Amino acid sequence: MPTRILRRCSLILHSGLVVMHLALLCIWAKGFVHHLIVSPNDQKIVSFLITGIVTAIGAVCFVALGCADTSVNYLQIYAALLVTVAQTLSMRRGLQTDQFLTATHDNAAAWTGVGSSLWQLWNQRKTPSSIWGVLTAFLYLGNIMAFNVTTPSLFYLEAFNASRSVQIETKGLPAYNSSDTSVEDMWDYAGVSLYSLPSIANTENPGLHDGTLYEVLETNEGVGNSTVSATGFNITCGSLTTRDFDVKFSRKSGQWGTIPSTQPGVISMTNVTQHSIILYSTVPILDSNDNPGFFFNLTPPMSPAITQIQVFECFQTLVSQKVVIGSRSGNFMTAEPELQKTRSAWKPYGSTTDADSMISGNELLDSWGYWYGAIPNSDFPLNMPSLNGPYVYLTQLLNLHPANPDNIPATVPLYALENALSIVVATMFWTLGHIPPTHGPVTWAYHNKTMVSVLLNATNSTFLLKGYATVTEIMTQIHLEINIIAVTGGLLVSICLMLLSLPFSWQFGCGKNDRTDIPLDGTGILHIIWLYRNHPELDTLLGQAEHPNDDGLRRAGMVKTRLL
Repeated sequence: MPTRILRRCSLILHSGLVVMHLALLCIWAKGFVHHLIVSPNDQKIVSFLITGIVTAIGAVCFVALGCADTSVNYLQIYAALLVTVAQTLSMRRGLQTDQFLTATHDNAAAWTGVGSSLWQLWNQRKTPSSIWGVLTAFLYLGNIMAFNVTTPSLFYLEAFNASRSVQIETKGLPAYNSSDTSVEDMWDYAGVSLYSLPSIANTENPGLHDGTLYEVLETNEGVGNSTVSATGFNITCGSLTTRDFDVKFSRKSGQWGTIPSTQPGVISMTNVTQHSIILYSTVPILDSNDNPGFFFNLTPPMSPAITQIQVFECFQTLVSQKVVIGSRSGNFMTAEPELQKTRSAWKPYGSTTDADSMISGNELLDSWGYWYGAIPNSDFPLNMPSLNGPYVYLTQLLNLHPANPDNIPATVPLYALENALSIVVATMFWTLGHIPPTHGPVTWAYHNKTMVSVLLNATNSTFLLKGYATVTEIMTQIHLEINIIAVTGGLLVSICLMLLSLPFSWQFGCGKNDRTDIPLDGTGILHIIWLYRNHPELDTLLGQAEHPNDDGLRRAGMVKTRLL
């Protein structure tokens, strides 16, 4: 190959090596390589491809460095090209330089491998002929070895934990299909399902917190917390102010229903409508302004201790909330806005809430008063048998009789009553949505001439509305990584190689001798015979070596000549 082309190839190859490592250094600094993400399932394939690509960029046999095993192909083609070009240019430059014949020999022998260059460097102790030339070959080939160590280590695959947002299905508010389920069926369903209310009223249940029902996430691998939609059941009570209402209790039904005989410290239900419940209280209920509302005188009194009661109506409005829960555990964290009240004031009956705000479109929720009245009697014993029903839970939450028979509070805050009603209503709807009937109303039918009991057809009346929430999942992924140590080492090696190659790749060929190309491509036996036959003056220049060993021949070759 012409010398000019070799010289240009040398400059391109060496400068390209430097540019490549500088580019890798910039890519590492910018983190661009991290965008190449693969699945752990593809790790083996990608690792094989990286090794194959890096090796294919320049796998080379050990012959490039003087190894006789031609079957080994661990080094790189690029390094082989560098060595071949540098070796050829160095040889041609040496043949055109007026120098010791021993120097020409030492330089040519040094380029055959690292071991040979080290040996020739050792020989310079006794007969120094070309210390710099041999040292250049030794340093160059040594850097080539380092290059073949750093290059396969440039890239590797690294596992890391990545997060991603995933849409997870949720179960939310209960509802029922009015086209498939009649009101009578729903009454049956509520009466049976709500038997479980006493057992869950004082426990933690996924999807229920105080007066809030929040969406429950399906099983997922999320970490941290997630935000889900929630609905708060806000209860607002209005005091009855109709002065001309003729209150006659004594177990008689009137506009407000039937008031049974009672005693101090009782808040109980007298009637329900679809959208409200009507309660009475024998303990004064004060609002945040210490206003007791209106009391009605009982004529005749129920007992010497009960001469007047409060009668009031309570309405429900739904509050849209956002609840933070544990993604995997589902545990309640916080709710926004907060539902529990710290203040409340009596409003006149009939002005507690706007009629439209009581209608949500969910027939199950909108008919809350019916289901409240369908809560069955409590199974646990009470001091007063007449106090069975939904107000049992109010009694417990407000610490009233019979929950606290020895120390009945003198008054009850209105906001505490509304908070307690909110909790009871939310618990009621959670039960209707999550606990299907297992026992309750039965009817009798003939089967094979035998009378059998049959559970009323209400077990599939409700379902949970579905939604979606976003959770954060942590997954193990693999991304391509650049070994900065290998890149830095490779950059230093490539700079050294370029500097060492400049004497024979840049300066050589700049003179007029470059106009006539050198026909010699190597320094093998045939090349040496050709050089000797075309230089008869070597017979007179070279002395006769007594012994044809390295020292004898090198001493005999300490004569200056220019072979080409």
